Amino acid sequence: MESFKLEKWIESLIYECDLYHLTLQEFVCLEKICKKIDVVRKIYDQYSSDLSKRESDVEVSIESYQKVMHVLLFAAEKKKDYKFINTAFKLNDILLEHSNISAEGYSANYEVLIELMESI
Repeated sequence: MESFKLEKWIESLIYECDLYHLTLQEFVCLEKICKKIDVVRKIYDQYSSDLSKRESDVEVSIESYQKVMHVLLFAAEKKKDYKFINTAFKLNDILLEHSNISAEGYSANYEVLIELMESI
Protein backbone atom coordinates (compact mmCIF):
# COMPACT_ATOMS: atom_id res chain seq x y z
CA MET A 1 0.00 0.00 0.00
CA GLU A 2 1.31 3.44 -0.92
CA SER A 3 2.54 5.80 1.77
CA PHE A 4 0.84 9.11 2.52
CA LYS A 5 3.25 11.91 1.63
CA LEU A 6 2.14 14.99 3.52
CA GLU A 7 4.05 17.65 1.61
CA LYS A 8 2.75 16.31 -1.71
CA TRP A 9 -0.80 16.15 -0.31
CA ILE A 10 -0.78 19.69 1.08
CA GLU A 11 0.66 21.02 -2.19
CA SER A 12 -2.10 19.35 -4.17
CA LEU A 13 -4.75 20.78 -1.84
CA ILE A 14 -3.49 24.31 -2.23
CA TYR A 15 -2.45 24.38 -5.88
CA GLU A 16 -4.47 21.72 -7.67
CA CYS A 17 -7.75 21.50 -5.77
CA ASP A 18 -10.37 24.02 -4.93
CA LEU A 19 -10.24 24.50 -1.16
CA TYR A 20 -13.91 25.44 -1.27
CA HIS A 21 -14.76 21.93 -2.38
CA LEU A 22 -12.69 19.68 -0.13
CA THR A 23 -13.94 16.13 -0.10
CA LEU A 24 -14.94 14.22 3.00
CA GLN A 25 -11.78 12.12 2.61
CA GLU A 26 -9.63 15.29 2.56
CA PHE A 27 -11.30 16.54 5.74
CA VAL A 28 -10.70 13.14 7.38
CA CYS A 29 -7.00 13.36 6.44
CA LEU A 30 -6.85 16.88 7.83
CA GLU A 31 -8.41 15.71 11.10
CA LYS A 32 -5.74 13.00 11.37
CA ILE A 33 -3.04 15.60 10.73
CA CYS A 34 -4.60 17.71 13.49
CA LYS A 35 -4.13 14.78 15.85
CA LYS A 36 -0.45 14.55 14.87
CA ILE A 37 0.02 18.25 15.64
CA ASP A 38 -1.97 18.06 18.88
CA VAL A 39 -0.20 14.99 20.26
CA VAL A 40 3.27 14.81 18.72
CA ARG A 41 3.64 18.56 17.99
CA LYS A 42 5.43 17.70 14.76
CA ILE A 43 4.40 16.71 11.28
CA TYR A 44 6.51 14.26 9.36
CA ASP A 45 6.69 13.96 5.61
CA GLN A 46 5.58 10.36 5.29
CA TYR A 47 2.96 8.23 7.03
CA SER A 48 1.24 4.95 6.37
CA SER A 49 -1.66 5.27 3.93
CA ASP A 50 -4.16 5.61 6.79
CA LEU A 51 -1.88 8.07 8.66
CA SER A 52 -1.70 5.74 11.66
CA LYS A 53 2.10 5.32 11.61
CA ARG A 54 4.98 7.59 10.79
CA GLU A 55 7.17 6.16 8.03
CA SER A 56 9.82 8.86 8.02
CA ASP A 57 11.94 10.71 10.54
CA VAL A 58 11.99 13.75 8.27
CA GLU A 59 9.86 16.66 9.42
CA VAL A 60 8.01 18.62 6.77
CA SER A 61 9.52 21.92 5.66
CA ILE A 62 8.71 25.24 7.31
CA GLU A 63 6.81 26.18 4.17
CA SER A 64 4.67 23.06 4.55
CA TYR A 65 3.92 23.89 8.18
CA GLN A 66 2.77 27.32 7.02
CA LYS A 67 0.65 25.76 4.28
CA VAL A 68 -0.93 23.44 6.83
CA MET A 69 -1.74 26.55 8.90
CA HIS A 70 -3.42 28.08 5.85
CA VAL A 71 -5.51 24.96 5.25
CA LEU A 72 -6.46 24.74 8.94
CA LEU A 73 -7.68 28.34 8.90
CA PHE A 74 -9.70 27.66 5.80
CA ALA A 75 -11.15 24.42 7.21
CA ALA A 76 -12.09 26.12 10.48
CA GLU A 77 -13.95 28.82 8.61
CA LYS A 78 -15.57 26.41 6.15
CA LYS A 79 -16.66 23.79 8.69
CA LYS A 80 -17.21 26.15 11.64
CA ASP A 81 -15.23 23.62 13.68
CA TYR A 82 -13.21 24.57 16.75
CA LYS A 83 -10.99 21.50 16.31
CA PHE A 84 -9.23 23.14 13.38
CA ILE A 85 -8.92 26.45 15.25
CA ASN A 86 -7.46 24.76 18.34
CA THR A 87 -4.91 22.91 16.23
CA ALA A 88 -4.04 26.13 14.38
CA PHE A 89 -3.36 27.81 17.75
CA LYS A 90 -1.04 24.93 18.67
CA LEU A 91 0.67 25.05 15.30
CA ASN A 92 1.19 28.80 15.67
CA ASP A 93 2.87 28.17 19.05
CA ILE A 94 5.04 25.42 17.55
CA LEU A 95 6.17 27.72 14.75
CA LEU A 96 7.09 30.43 17.27
CA GLU A 97 8.88 27.99 19.61
CA HIS A 98 11.09 26.81 16.76
CA SER A 99 11.77 30.36 15.56
CA ASN A 100 10.06 29.55 12.29
CA ILE A 101 7.78 32.56 12.47
CA SER A 102 8.41 36.13 13.52
CA ALA A 103 6.68 37.65 16.53
CA GLU A 104 4.71 39.78 14.07
CA GLY A 105 3.66 36.72 12.06
CA TYR A 106 2.67 34.94 15.26
CA SER A 107 0.57 37.93 16.36
CA ALA A 108 -1.05 38.22 12.95
CA ASN A 109 -2.00 34.53 12.98
CA TYR A 110 -3.26 34.88 16.54
CA GLU A 111 -5.52 37.80 15.60
CA VAL A 112 -6.94 35.88 12.64
CA LEU A 113 -7.62 32.90 14.89
CA ILE A 114 -9.40 35.06 17.49
CA GLU A 115 -11.55 36.66 14.79
CA LEU A 116 -12.35 33.24 13.40
CA MET A 117 -13.33 31.95 16.85
CA GLU A 118 -15.62 34.89 17.39
CA SER A 119 -17.31 34.33 14.05
CA ILE A 120 -18.22 30.72 14.77
